[in-house]
Amino acid sequence: MQPTISVIMSVSNTEKYVGKAIKSILKQSFSDFEFIIIDDASTDRSLEIINHHKNKDPRIIIITNDVNLGISQSRNKGLEIAQGRFIGVMDSDDISLKNRFLKQVEFLENNTDYVGVGTNTLHIDPEGFPFRKVDHPSTNDEINTQLLLGNGDAITHGSFLCRTNIVNDLGGYDESFINVVDLDLFLRLAEKGKLSNLRDILYKVRFREQSIGHQKSSLWKDNILKALTKTMQRRNIEINLTDIEIGGLHQDDYRLYWAYTAYRYLNLHTTIKNFIISIANNGIQKTHLDFMKLMFNDGRGWSRRIFLK
Repeated sequence: MQPTISVIMSVSNTEKYVGKAIKSILKQSFSDFEFIIIDDASTDRSLEIINHHKNKDPRIIIITNDVNLGISQSRNKGLEIAQGRFIGVMDSDDISLKNRFLKQVEFLENNTDYVGVGTNTLHIDPEGFPFRKVDHPSTNDEINTQLLLGNGDAITHGSFLCRTNIVNDLGGYDESFINVVDLDLFLRLAEKGKLSNLRDILYKVRFREQSIGHQKSSLWKDNILKALTKTMQRRNIEINLTDIEIGGLHQDDYRLYWAYTAYRYLNLHTTIKNFIISIANNGIQKTHLDFMKLMFNDGRGWSRRIFLK
């Protein structure tokens, strides 16, 4: 009997996190799925950890790459053998909350004009401390507007569930993209049906220095413009690419950035921890003194809660 969902996860040297990612899928309240894990030639203990879980749960299917192929080719290898009616994406350092698939399947079953659905997310630091809740656009029009501005984060790719037949009709991931494969896929899916995000927070996105460094690169920006150019050609529309504001994180000290973000969203423990780690990594800098001054002058009483408790 074919499963309802095929979960696809590409793994490349995430031994520290992959076990938690796998467990978060295996503990889903919706259990009718196969879990296709592609080890992309990891050189750490990732494959050993994957095999450990496979020995305990027959829903896991392992594909091993002899050489590192990258995330697009790896996910396409998973798509080639997927049997489920829906494709669930998972990133190997993130966490899916228990009712994620249950609510997403229910949504797609009840809304046949939608091709895929993501969820609202919680951003966590490398140790799993929360620093930001993210409300993604929920309507199809809002999502499309953001996608056409080059914002692939309109939907968190790791939280996405979509119809397998539509993805296959599109040919899966475009392997000519080095990155922003999510933006390109979402733009193509939007031409086949509607997209949405559930209002519930059902996915935790783990931020690490290694996972966000690419956002500084000119290659990342070039690929966004490439995806939008391809969209213009397919849809026969005009997008003024000179008006596209391509951001990205330009932080030299991510720990301090996470501390600032956690501070804004009232996550006290995350603020303190990342602030201390930033000082330990860099020594006391003017940016740390500025942050302390900000907190001392904060009307919310942060200085008393953090420094005088």
